[in-house]
Amino acid sequence: MANASSPTQAVVLASYGTTRDDARATCLDPVSDALEQAFPGWLVTRAYTSRKVRRALDARGEHVASVTEALHVLLALGVRRVVVQSGHVVPGASFDEVGAALGKCGRLFDEAAVGSPLLSDGSDAFCLAEAVCERYPREAGVALVLVGHGGGEKGDGLFAQVERAAHALGRTDVLVGTLHGEAGRARVLEELGSGAAGDARLVRLAPLMMCAGAHAHRDMAGPDPASWESSLAAAGFEVEPLQVGLGELPAVRELVVRHAREAASGMPAAPTEPGASA
Repeated sequence: MANASSPTQAVVLASYGTTRDDARATCLDPVSDALEQAFPGWLVTRAYTSRKVRRALDARGEHVASVTEALHVLLALGVRRVVVQSGHVVPGASFDEVGAALGKCGRLFDEAAVGSPLLSDGSDAFCLAEAVCERYPREAGVALVLVGHGGGEKGDGLFAQVERAAHALGRTDVLVGTLHGEAGRARVLEELGSGAAGDARLVRLAPLMMCAGAHAHRDMAGPDPASWESSLAAAGFEVEPLQVGLGELPAVRELVVRHAREAASGMPAAPTEPGASA
């Protein structure tokens, strides 16, 4: 959990969570590692906002704290300054859990702040578009469809900004859709059918989610007739699902760290302990 013996400052990486060990190892662990490197001397820990995920993990004997529980543990350890860094993609209902937890517990710390989700404004959208376009180079006859979970009206707007940013980078082959919301499957199928993403014969599906977890393996890909993969195949496209969560991309981890640093910079500097090195 920690990278300090008796820390008084901590970062909580608060994400939706995942029940898949592979997704945790390839997507969330590297983000935690990046935060530890960026905040030497701070304790870095993790929380999941999804009750469903936490209950499933508890049922198999693996406990991950809620944000509220993580904050109480930190208080018991003597932490006085805390940044709760969102590991969500957009500020939707899951991110609201972070604010609710700080509303209950934040006043118990000397200083407490929330780090923004991955997508908070147009600058974030451009950074994410650059990261994804670098990870998936353009290929003739191939369209790249990025599938997010959704996040209400604000989330829809932010996902749309990622698509516009990709197009501004010359990647008109990129489309962004969501499992829930206005940018859904029907809209993506219509765009592909109209040739808006070029003369695509192959569609690569990639999750626009921090983890390539259950949603990516079940709702985006997979043999279920209700999956995006099945719908695209039924429409006549060859489909290649790519199970790569955003947490695997170095540029995404840098963006998470940037948001955490911005949140920490808004708090007064911690007093220097006697004998501490500068």
